[in-house]
Amino acid sequence: MTSPELTQLFPHSESPDLGASPTEFRLASLYRFPESPDKGWWLRANMISTVDGAVTGPDGSSSSINNAADFRVFEVLRALCDVVVVAAGTVRAEGYRNIRTPERLTHLRSRYGMDPHPHLVIVSASGNVPADALTTDADVSVPYVVTTSHGASILPAAFPSENVIILRAYGDGEAAGGGADGGIDAEGGGQVRASESTGGSGRIAPEDIVGSLLELGWSRILLEGGPALLGQFVRAGVLDELCLTTSPLLFPSAVGRITTIGGGSAPVGPPSGARLGHLLKGEDSTLLARWELGA
Repeated sequence: MTSPELTQLFPHSESPDLGASPTEFRLASLYRFPESPDKGWWLRANMISTVDGAVTGPDGSSSSINNAADFRVFEVLRALCDVVVVAAGTVRAEGYRNIRTPERLTHLRSRYGMDPHPHLVIVSASGNVPADALTTDADVSVPYVVTTSHGASILPAAFPSENVIILRAYGDGEAAGGGADGGIDAEGGGQVRASESTGGSGRIAPEDIVGSLLELGWSRILLEGGPALLGQFVRAGVLDELCLTTSPLLFPSAVGRITTIGGGSAPVGPPSGARLGHLLKGEDSTLLARWELGA
């Protein structure tokens, strides 16, 4: 996939053209994580949708709506993070396996003293994780699975227990963590911290997931969806930043929105505020925005 030219539309820049670069120094500077956030960690999400709001294309995955401009930023975002967090359903739909940093971008990870490749954390309260996602090549670390005690019991016996993070699942109407009443659905979804579970149903609190990642020393967190998982993190108020690609396509479908709430729940509370951090445009009119939340 050829790297396209990108143009910075906002904020104003004396050098707005971001030409294709093997090292991506300029693009990485736009997307770098805060050096020392007050709370000690930073959580950003990366999502894509069409102009009319579809989050997947004809093949049921985002691969049929993304493009070279999106992929260019996608690679840089992964190169800058400690860990990629994703729901089991998205792992299944998108075929996640062996997250690697391209050789030309390894300098970005070396600069911050990070491991050669981002770690992968799969969220599933039920433990229903695609088996092929749990196996990796020798040069890539084994993924972690965030689940419940019930979910852990149905993972493959050969999967290393040290890579299973067991957290409590909260039932409907029960307060989760320290947030509103959210949590991660069973499919919106290592042994770091064991606790009580409600079985294969319920929700895992976003705050608890973040806490478990911090215990592993990962403070630069990249959330890649899907919509139910992102919706729960937004609802819990723990998301700092949203990187959103708008693909120049229209695809009318029943599937839409980059954030959803599972179980037929009604939205709770007022909309969250956001402030535009920057806006880039690809040669094909793709728009790539970085939104700072909590505005």
